Amino acid sequence: MHGHRGDNDRDSCVDIASCIAGYRGKPVVSASARICKGLTCILGPNGSGKTTLLKTIAGLLDPIEGAVLIDGLNMSLVSVVERAKIVGIHLSQIPTLPLFKVRDVVLLGRTPRAGLFFTEEDMTYVEEAIKRTRIEDLSEAYFNQLSDGQKRRVMIAMALSRKPRVLLLDEPTSFLDPFNRRKIFEILKEVSREISVILSTHDIDLAAIFCDTIYYIDRGVLRKMESLQELGKIYGEGDTILDPFTLKLEPVIPKSDRSIHILGGCGSGTLYLRKTGYRYSVTTGPLYPNDLDAIVLKRLGALVITTTDDDPFESAIEHIKRAELLVVIDTPDYCKPPETSLLVKEAIGMGKKLVHVDLASLGIADLL
Repeated sequence: MHGHRGDNDRDSCVDIASCIAGYRGKPVVSASARICKGLTCILGPNGSGKTTLLKTIAGLLDPIEGAVLIDGLNMSLVSVVERAKIVGIHLSQIPTLPLFKVRDVVLLGRTPRAGLFFTEEDMTYVEEAIKRTRIEDLSEAYFNQLSDGQKRRVMIAMALSRKPRVLLLDEPTSFLDPFNRRKIFEILKEVSREISVILSTHDIDLAAIFCDTIYYIDRGVLRKMESLQELGKIYGEGDTILDPFTLKLEPVIPKSDRSIHILGGCGSGTLYLRKTGYRYSVTTGPLYPNDLDAIVLKRLGALVITTTDDDPFESAIEHIKRAELLVVIDTPDYCKPPETSLLVKEAIGMGKKLVHVDLASLGIADLL
């Protein structure tokens, strides 16, 4: 995409200036923020106002108060055509396009910039968008024959083909399997190196890994997240917090003199606790710092050892010694550091009680 930057020669910024977004004069969310190049995620429960805010940023809804400016242009005052050149947007609904091939769908994104006929330059931008979203092998397939994950990538390519300054996406990974959710985030992360990408999502784990900046909507107010611990304000109260696998409130791990140590990874430890219940304190690791268990279990209240800690192997040994039970989950090698097998041998040598758990019993054997 470097050869044809067009309107993207400068880094575009979105200024949300004392904005109150809502419908028919009824406020839904208030926001003040400056968002520039990079991947920005907006979290919040269903009905909190994420979609309303994105539509207001795009100029599809006029703010009740305040304004949204992109590079100084008030989105409520520019024409529909000019707005479509500035902002690429994909809302959560996937259209039905039975007679269109993938390349034709992506080409529709050029409509705001095209004249009476599509030009060679238009086709160049289309091919760039297809390549960027990794759908080259699908370009001649019929859109309606694709999987939902493939359709999402096509819709992102369509939005990118118009060379927008800002890309807005409303829950682009909803109802997708883990593989396609991660692929979408990888694509958006790459795109965000050149333009501002703003998306709403429930994928807390992927947002924590990929997003440069995270905002959340708390009781009708957009707030910038400074720490993952703030997630409790969004999705839970008191002793409950959101489980990102189920999007249901789950209890926080209790503090107890009795503990278990889990050797899992890739989210398997979280699923094990959800199936067995939270009765004792939990320690876990070593885990890779960006591992899903490392992120979620720490948020739920577990003591998490990561490979970047000082002497993670010795620290894990000490916690295993104190634990009443060692839970060993049979995860693939890429989910766990090499020293995991040595920890199991050490635990056996000290006579520690072990429980071996296979992935099939957790219902994720086909996902890892």
